[in-house]
Amino acid sequence: GHPALPPPPAAPSTTLITVLEEKLEEERRRLRAEQDNSVRLVAANADLSMKLQMMQQERDASVKQVEEMKREFERLLDDVQTLSMAAAMQQSEDKALSLASALRGPEQDPPLDRGY
Repeated sequence: GHPALPPPPAAPSTTLITVLEEKLEEERRRLRAEQDNSVRLVAANADLSMKLQMMQQERDASVKQVEEMKREFERLLDDVQTLSMAAAMQQSEDKALSLASALRGPEQDPPLDRGY
């Protein structure tokens, strides 16, 4: 007759439980680390989007500034054009006057009777 198999030692099942517990603990640690990471990521993300927003606001502000400067420049340009047109008109008026006076001859009293 075969010898009866010895009853399985109690160790394996406890070992198995211990191993499972360790695995579970490891998993928990990993999850906690991941959670910490994701919390950090979320924080970093929030920080970045805040910075981005600030940069966009600054950009918008500088765009606005540039727009205002452009408008100001265009106003100045209009003024300059108006002034140069006025100056040109003034010049042509002066030219016309000097031309007229040149045609009239030197300024003098109305011509004297020369006894013709």
